[in-house]
Amino acid sequence: MDSVAVQKIMEAIEKGKMRGYEQIIAGSPTDKNPTGEPANLIQYALQKRGDIYVAYFFMIAVDRMHLYEDEAIEQSVSFDERSQAIDFLITRGAKIERFAPFRGQQPF
Repeated sequence: MDSVAVQKIMEAIEKGKMRGYEQIIAGSPTDKNPTGEPANLIQYALQKRGDIYVAYFFMIAVDRMHLYEDEAIEQSVSFDERSQAIDFLITRGAKIERFAPFRGQQPF
């Protein structure tokens, strides 16, 4: 992990900027159907709002996007400590060194 790049990401977050990324991957530990390996859209994001860090996680099978309200896993969790928010995202598979500004529509 490039410590200079991660340091820049953390500086941006401390200024209240949202950082994160999205990706499409095949299969996931939280799949409801572990025998098939559907492609999943996954988003991770982190933003500081006041003194609180908001971590965001979203996942849905690409072929089930039309059932977003019923099928998506979406979590937005607030933490007092930045490290807690980062740990939350890492446990869901995030790679902090990949965080960057979002282009287009932001997760939250």
